[in-house]
Amino acid sequence: MLTASEIQQLTSAHNRIRSAKNRDPLTWDPYLERWAQWIVRCHSDYPGPAHSYTNFERLELGDDLYRKICSWPSEGQVANIQLIHACRTPYDESRCNHYTNV
Repeated sequence: MLTASEIQQLTSAHNRIRSAKNRDPLTWDPYLERWAQWIVRCHSDYPGPAHSYTNFERLELGDDLYRKICSWPSEGQVANIQLIHACRTPYDESRCNHYTNV
């Protein structure tokens, strides 16, 4: 579990990156945090279709999460790619959900 200070710092760093890409700010969700804790214990990769693009990354104990978040902009400037099969932008939507989840 993260401390209140860690949550604030991570959310702030995340939203600075989102803001630079014209994305709306996000807030921390304790319910999703509980799900994330469960997923971490699964020891499996994202179970989506093999032909899908996914931008999930598993963090290992001791990884520098702040550095990982701050490296997201290096993924590229194209944040509105429309994909028919993917976990990012639904085919009928114009905005991408890139940079959405910590």
